Amino acid sequence: IPFCHPDIIMIGNIMNFIPGVAMTNSFRDLFGGEIMSGLFRLCSVIIDAIVIAAGYAVAILLLGGAI
Repeated sequence: IPFCHPDIIMIGNIMNFIPGVAMTNSFRDLFGGEIMSGLFRLCSVIIDAIVIAAGYAVAILLLGGAI
């Protein structure tokens, strides 16, 4: 494929997994006064994002660059 950009394809795939709705709901909970629920959901979102990024980083390292 002459115009294949693996880095752009990987970014597009990662964006499907980023928990944007959960982050929005966590901020809504925080601004609504539900501090514990908002903080718990925000921590969960941050951990999910870190795990997704680490998984892609490990895959890139193991395969020697962009797929």
